[in-house]
Amino acid sequence: MRAVIVYDTWRPRGATTTIASWIAEELRLSGFEALAVRAGEAGLGHVELLVAGSPVYFERLLPSVLKIVRSAEVSTAVFVVCYAARLGDRGLRYAKAMYLRKMEEAAGDRLIESHVFKGWLRKPPKGEEEKARKWARSVLERIVLA
Repeated sequence: MRAVIVYDTWRPRGATTTIASWIAEELRLSGFEALAVRAGEAGLGHVELLVAGSPVYFERLLPSVLKIVRSAEVSTAVFVVCYAARLGDRGLRYAKAMYLRKMEEAAGDRLIESHVFKGWLRKPPKGEEEKARKWARSVLERIVLA
């Protein structure tokens, strides 16, 4: 099966890029043909799974990612990367309500899974890589059950 992990960012070596790479690697380890690409380079072609991720900048998701999620016609998993998620339960609830919900709505009935990841500026929070890999495996479980 083929999957594309589409993301966009203003920081090419930042959190969103890193998380997209971890997800792609985990999907490949599970037998998927998976590629992580920036939204402007994305072609959905013949894929069975879209995983789309956006950082939050100035209280907004990147429109390039939302556009791809809205136009996709395949099973879709979405994630956001948000520094507010580092601020405890309130920050996580805020990120889900303000940002993740918009990604979920863009995916509509194609949505199979969603998640908020903690953003960072210098290095990933402890355990964030394993959370991304675990989430990728849960996305695979949803594909198998669909």
